[in-house]
Amino acid sequence: MLHLHSRNLQMNKRFILILFLITNALISFCQVNITGTVICKEDKLEIPGASIIVKSNDKIGTTTDLNGKFSLNVPDSNAVLTVSFIGMKPVEVKLNGRNHILIKMKMDCLMDSFDHQLIGLSINSGVLNNPLGGQFDFSFPAFFRSTTLKAGIGYQTNLDKNEFINAQVEFDHVIFQCNFQMDLKWYYHKFSDNNNLNSTSYSFESHLMFLDIHDWNINNIGLIAGYGENSFENIRKNINSFSTGPTLGLRAYLAHPLHMDVFGKVSIYNDNVEFQGEVKRSFRKFKAFVKYYQLDSFAELSLGIGTNFNYRFKRQRM
Repeated sequence: MLHLHSRNLQMNKRFILILFLITNALISFCQVNITGTVICKEDKLEIPGASIIVKSNDKIGTTTDLNGKFSLNVPDSNAVLTVSFIGMKPVEVKLNGRNHILIKMKMDCLMDSFDHQLIGLSINSGVLNNPLGGQFDFSFPAFFRSTTLKAGIGYQTNLDKNEFINAQVEFDHVIFQCNFQMDLKWYYHKFSDNNNLNSTSYSFESHLMFLDIHDWNINNIGLIAGYGENSFENIRKNINSFSTGPTLGLRAYLAHPLHMDVFGKVSIYNDNVEFQGEVKRSFRKFKAFVKYYQLDSFAELSLGIGTNFNYRFKRQRM
């Protein structure tokens, strides 16, 4: 009886061993090997040390090597991978039957703005009509997250019969996200030209900026849409009109090597069309700009250079 019991025990061990090997073989057979590379979308460089795990089972995972490459056995060819790395936005990737994938990660953004609590002073020169002038800009502290109230006024004249006034009030960063920003702006323009032409214009605009484009050396690109009003007088032709219309335009930030903010817009009134454009660049604390304005027969090309500096309240310095 003892011999028979020992024989049965050996058979049970063999059966368990065979069952274990078959189970492991089935598991290995059902697994799918996935290979791939993880890169940064902005600069196309490989990311070493990125974590890749199966979303449904966080015990199955790996990390990328020094070349951003990885190999991973997953239980399903339609599994979902979660990819993460410090300073990058996490990415979920559906395999959809693929066994080799390229994963592009975007840099995570720290949303902060640096255009509040600034005072700007510039000297302007109108090349066409108003050679002397200046501009003053002021931005208040951020009062809701990054929303900033900004104001500015510019004045140019020929010290005789001509004058050209520009002013604006802006609520910047009303919406401020990693890839989108919305600003609300009010603009005012007034000119007198040789006691013949007189004009006053207002426009209320929304500037919608799409951020982190990184294509064609353009970092940000945006749309300008709004509503404008214009009062226009031409004394010689005995014309006195008031009209309204839409304001439309584009703006962008041009990356290396230009590093320039540019915008152009047009206000289409019933009786007139108003054109505006600006190219601006900052050099540390200095800034330079070129502006163009045209309405009817009046046109002005303005050149300016100035500086910005921060101010702080007493409680902020403590």
